Amino acid sequence: MYALQRLTAAVAHELRNPLNVVSLNLEVLRGRVSRAHSEVGSLTGFAEAAAAELGVAIRLTDALLAVARPLPAPVEVGGALVPIATLARAVAVAHGGSLAVTLPDGMPPKVASGADAVRGALAAVLFEAVQGGETVRCEAVYEPDAVVVEVAGENEFVLPDGLAASIEACGIAVQAVPHGIALRMPRHDAATR
Repeated sequence: MYALQRLTAAVAHELRNPLNVVSLNLEVLRGRVSRAHSEVGSLTGFAEAAAAELGVAIRLTDALLAVARPLPAPVEVGGALVPIATLARAVAVAHGGSLAVTLPDGMPPKVASGADAVRGALAAVLFEAVQGGETVRCEAVYEPDAVVVEVAGENEFVLPDGLAASIEACGIAVQAVPHGIALRMPRHDAATR
């Protein structure tokens, strides 16, 4: 849960930025509209900037709300990953990087790990990966006995001391991969066979 706290604290800052831009652009609009000689066409850019930043704030708020809602058990990894990746992407962009997420087509399998464990592991790995201001990719792979989420950047990153052990204590294997970390979560249907 500490990883989610760190991620949401960083995103709260990134949420404040678009709201400040919206506020500034609305202030400019208010000032220009109050002047009778202002040309309406000169206001369009400010309205568009405010609308774009408001869209960013709405997406981040939706992701924060999705992370706050309980996930049904057993957990579908994509349902946990997408809102966390949305939050991590905002942190990546703020550091000059990017985050691309790939989920396989088809019916997503569910994993045996608990919702808090899945969310915490995903948040921890993604948050560490996006801190460096580089291009990060996150790819989920559905294997017969597990769902593997691989997170890799342009350069190698490591988890803080003890974090891998904490994740593994929740039944999620942590494996080093080139330039990153893979989380291996046993499939629910494989665990019940």
